[in-house]
Amino acid sequence: MRRFAAVSLFALGLGCRGGEVTKEEEPVRIKHTTPRPEGERKTLAVVDFHDKSGYGQGRIGHSAADVLANYLFKAQQFVMVDRQQIDKVLKEQQFEHSGVTDDATAVKLGRLLNVQFLAYGAVTNFGMREEATEAIVYQQKEQIAECSVAVRLISVETGQILFMEMGDGKATRRVSGSMGLGGRMSYDETLAGNSLRAAIAKFVDKLIDAAYAGR
Repeated sequence: MRRFAAVSLFALGLGCRGGEVTKEEEPVRIKHTTPRPEGERKTLAVVDFHDKSGYGQGRIGHSAADVLANYLFKAQQFVMVDRQQIDKVLKEQQFEHSGVTDDATAVKLGRLLNVQFLAYGAVTNFGMREEATEAIVYQQKEQIAECSVAVRLISVETGQILFMEMGDGKATRRVSGSMGLGGRMSYDETLAGNSLRAAIAKFVDKLIDAAYAGR
């Protein structure tokens, strides 16, 4: 009887070998805004965020700026400066290595770009980790990306900080199944972007409102 139970359990394991892959990310909620008439749109540039996390050799800061710029472009509230133009000015002024890390530099760059507002900030934390849950025949592994992003919106004309806030984001990839899930999960680069989108979405609406608060 014991031998039959052992064989049956082994057969069950073979039959369910492998796993189901699912992904979860925080819901992104950005309010729908009526496109502002082009003649009424203010000019804005988004520069690379300072990467304080030390993850990905600075790529996270570039990705964070891209996510914010994409959200603002889709909102159709600003005249956005092209990334190539920003990079050109950064290189000419030798800012490309140090980046924009203080208000004075932000104002200087904003004037060179001839914009009314400059958005910049920092990825203050980013990390990937794995967690595992194991039962007799059931296993589950999770790969989790978490980040914290701080942003500032500065008036180039006055040097005043109009908006400053932080957002946290999380994205998870989960593999579950019966037996055969040993070893480490392969790295999923999309989790980084998903966690950044979740974090930045939390302050996009407020940033737009702050830019037009004084009209």
